[in-house]
Parts: sequence; C-alpha cells; structure tokens
Amino acid sequence: MLYMRPFVKLAHMNIHAGSTGIIFRLGSPPDNPNLMVAGSSVYGIGEPAQNTAYSLELLTEAFLLRKPTFDNLGFVLAFRKLMQDVIWEFDKAMEKQEHDNNSSKN
Repeated sequence: MLYMRPFVKLAHMNIHAGSTGIIFRLGSPPDNPNLMVAGSSVYGIGEPAQNTAYSLELLTEAFLLRKPTFDNLGFVLAFRKLMQDVIWEFDKAMEKQEHDNNSSKN
C-alpha cells in the first residue's frame, strides 16, 4: 500500500509544517482557495472518504483471503462491489456539492 503514501502526505499538508501547506489548503471552498479554514469543513471530504473506502476494501480482502474458502471469496466479491458503489456515491456527492456551490454564486 505504499502507492497510497502520496494521499496520506496530502492529507497531512495543512497540519505539519512545510511550504506546500501554505499553497495548498484542504477543506477550502473551491471559489476561495486562499481562505484559511479553522475547524471542520465539508469541502474536499470526498477524496479522503474514497481513499478510506478503498483502504478498507484492501484490508478486508487481505484478511479474508488468508484463508480462502468459498464463503470468504463470495464475501470479498460482494464487498468489492459494495465499495465500488460507495466510491461512486462519494464522487456523485462531490459533484453535487460543486454544482450547488456554483449555482449559489449565480
């Protein structure tokens, strides 16, 4: 899961000291990226949620496939389908949020 490391670094950018944390702000509204967010924000939640779902899928599969049985294989396939649906739903939620943000400005 080393290929997920850049996403973890991206999530920590605003917390840990570094020059990139000044330029890139997670949680800022798309129409005002220079806004410093204090506290929680609904903006940008989709991508970390998708990565969490993907990580849960990988961990569950690795755990269940240590002892491959027909039941475990069936559960892995069903869980994989569920996680794909979850990831798409988060994508749709992000698109709706962007659409609502753009329509509220007009």
